[in-house]
Amino acid sequence: MITFASHQARAGMAGASEDFEQMLGLLVRATSGDANLVFANPGDWGIDVLVGDLRGQVTVWQAKYFTRGVVRRQQAQIAESFASALGASARHGYVMGRWVLCIPASMDGPTTQWWQAWKIVQQRDAGVVIDLWDETRLRELLLMPEAANVRRHYYNPYLHDGRPGLLVPAERDLTVPRHRHRIRRRTVITAAAAAAASAAGLLPAARDVFSGSFPVRQPAWTFPTGVYIACTPVVADGVVYVGDGGGLVHALDAASGTRRWVARAGGTESIFGRPLVTGDTVYVGSSDKRGIHALDTASGRVRWSYSQAGAVYSGITAGKGLVYFGSQDRRVYAVDAVTGHRRWLYRTGGDVQSTPAVAGGQVYFGSEDHFVYALDAATGQFRWKAATGTFILSGPAVVGGRVYIGSGDHNVYALDAVTSGIKWTYPTSAWIWFSSPAVAGDTVYIGSTDGKVYALDAASGHLHWSRVLGGEIAGSPAVSGGEVYIGSTDGKVYALDAATGGIKWVYPTRRAIQSSPAVAGGKVYIGSEDGNIYAFSTSPLPRPPRGAPPRQRGRLARGKTAGSGSRQPGLMASALYAAPALRSLAS
Repeated sequence: MITFASHQARAGMAGASEDFEQMLGLLVRATSGDANLVFANPGDWGIDVLVGDLRGQVTVWQAKYFTRGVVRRQQAQIAESFASALGASARHGYVMGRWVLCIPASMDGPTTQWWQAWKIVQQRDAGVVIDLWDETRLRELLLMPEAANVRRHYYNPYLHDGRPGLLVPAERDLTVPRHRHRIRRRTVITAAAAAAASAAGLLPAARDVFSGSFPVRQPAWTFPTGVYIACTPVVADGVVYVGDGGGLVHALDAASGTRRWVARAGGTESIFGRPLVTGDTVYVGSSDKRGIHALDTASGRVRWSYSQAGAVYSGITAGKGLVYFGSQDRRVYAVDAVTGHRRWLYRTGGDVQSTPAVAGGQVYFGSEDHFVYALDAATGQFRWKAATGTFILSGPAVVGGRVYIGSGDHNVYALDAVTSGIKWTYPTSAWIWFSSPAVAGDTVYIGSTDGKVYALDAASGHLHWSRVLGGEIAGSPAVSGGEVYIGSTDGKVYALDAATGGIKWVYPTRRAIQSSPAVAGGKVYIGSEDGNIYAFSTSPLPRPPRGAPPRQRGRLARGKTAGSGSRQPGLMASALYAAPALRSLAS
């Protein structure tokens, strides 16, 4: 399981970049033999990892922890880093023969065009060979036998105190108590134990996860934006509003997918957080450190902007004339929905990417300082905070006097909305990223980077079912009409049976999906990193005729599938990785 978000889990958002650089240094050393590896201090050298003699010719690796792609600001940083490294070589009397950019992400089409053109010019002018180690190349290197120790150290699941081990949650049919306290009960699985557990039916075998045929649901319509989509759509009055990776907001007819208007919100940076529509205004946050923007729903005209916040990755929530959002400046803001004037702000100890929830006169959210917070919604006055084991990116769901939220410490929490007391926790096999719980009836649904969707009893935390999909779950599930809709980093949209977790249908897009689905008017809407916004009907699929040929049905197969792009195959249950006999199948 190689997921580059693990650097955030290990070191927090503030230390993730340095942790990634350290991994890169060990990876270069492992794959380059007895190279003279030097970690240089920052400053005017422009070097993260160095192989060679600083009195002669060297190769320089430059690490950029860009996990959400490369947009214009990141392009400028890349160019600046190369210029810095080139200048340092001239000042300090050595020759930079090769410069390698390392990013834990993939470039979209426009960015690839920029990279290729920029690379040609720089190689011609500077006489330096320029290479790219993107997420695909990094995974390829990490899967080499020489890099096994680096891979195990940085990317295997681990206990909350950092001890290595391959972990699976304690399932209900194993003899453990229900999770009414802060239990982090884990079982370390050896290869023999994993095989025995699989044979006993306690763990899914690889063939059970990836074999079998599933119906493919064709989109009702597809709208291409030309740039990746990580934003969650919002639907109001027959219009779909969604932001893209280039800072544009699209308003589309929900029935046909035709464009109503397109507008720029702030600068050219990406829009990640879920927009908000109230009345005739759509509110959108931007990652360009320009806060949020209020746009007219009819025309896309910007009515006002609140630009005194940092980058906004959280979604936006409304309540009693105010809109609430979190920021990368460690604060949560409440601004007037009509004027954009700030009513209050509250500072936490970490960046806030969690989407706030408003209920019972309080606003709830998580922070990267490891705490869940409750504030007075009108004044911002502190009510309580509850500690988890590490950063929180998941947004809370507040239902029936309880706050449900996921954490990077591998746990789903149910907290008392008034007192903050922990009602129960449930351990997943890996950290929970941006997936926020969806509560329907007596069940809480949530996704994890272990590749599973979980259905938990809302009252007790007891596991109803879990379903392994083909990749990590970054977005939140949506529940409607007895089905659970979710996207995965394997590039597929899934519809699951809400009662059993069985796969009802799939659709393969061409890239990973971090967007969460939105359901309205008999359709489910979702964005993909392939640059498309998709709409699917929620009506039941017609049954295939008896004796229909297999090509009329889709197949979720092992390894790279049609539409999955260059992404790695999806995750299996973590126990599968414990068995060497199954590793080749898993990878």
